[in-house]
Amino acid sequence: MLLAAKSSGGWHGDQATEVLPSAGLLLDGALTGAFSVQRQGWFRRTVTVHPGDMNPALAPDQAVRDLARRVHEATLGTVWTWLERAAVFAPDLVCRELETAGVAHRCTPRDWRARLVNDFGMDIDDTQAHRHALQRVLDAVEGRGNQSDVALTLLLDAQNVLPHVVPAVSRRRARRQLLARVHELPTPAREVVDMMQSWRHRREMEGGD
Repeated sequence: MLLAAKSSGGWHGDQATEVLPSAGLLLDGALTGAFSVQRQGWFRRTVTVHPGDMNPALAPDQAVRDLARRVHEATLGTVWTWLERAAVFAPDLVCRELETAGVAHRCTPRDWRARLVNDFGMDIDDTQAHRHALQRVLDAVEGRGNQSDVALTLLLDAQNVLPHVVPAVSRRRARRQLLARVHELPTPAREVVDMMQSWRHRREMEGGD
């Protein structure tokens, strides 16, 4: 989540980054065991989110602790359902975490339509953290990154901001490199990545950017 925010230069609540905080938080949770997934229903096509093995109190950061607690307390829902649920609380959690770390500050969303939904956005202040995050994205598209780098870079690709983050890299080649490593991710993370790729395809069919 923090890698996605730092490498993309922040979050402004517009169409280009509208689900970045919630999807990034779900990926963080998936990679750290905050929740598990199960397939059920006809042909086991429905993927539902269940509490993970991780104790919410032992999560690596406050945002993931909050997500794990909510998964433990809430009714069952699909990955899509949790993307929508996280959209309510993730932006504020992400901003507070980055502000506490001293790498970002809140700002007014640039797009007037975004201001109708969110009363704040986020800009990255720490240039060193930004450069470090960009290097991790570059490592991922070059086949050197770890699981977290690959998963969150796939998120940037699904949000159509990857060409702006690493403009010198062919998006087709980058996507081929990343998709070749999806099998290395934990099952919950793969489900989140699949969901975001489906979201991207739907946006493209609807004529979105």
